[in-house]
Amino acid sequence: MSGSILNGYFRNRTGDSYIGDDGNRYGWDRMWQRFMARVLAETAITERLTGHDLRARAGSGAGSLELAQKLLAHTDPATINRIYRRKPTRVEPVK
Repeated sequence: MSGSILNGYFRNRTGDSYIGDDGNRYGWDRMWQRFMARVLAETAITERLTGHDLRARAGSGAGSLELAQKLLAHTDPATINRIYRRKPTRVEPVK
């Protein structure tokens, strides 16, 4: 996963990014491993999550395709529908 994806979302205690401008992951890998061990031990989750899973969750959880497109920074809505929109779309019944 590239540093640009994680730079804005995951910050350390001082507010700096775990991913440097040079692409190095300063403390990120170790922090993620500790976090995943805790998630697996304390929740009903049985499989490890990845950054790709988090990105897909953001795309699926967005209320609309337009919001997902903005969050994920894709210009082609077909890419978002094909890869990231994993939840079924709910429609309102016609009355």
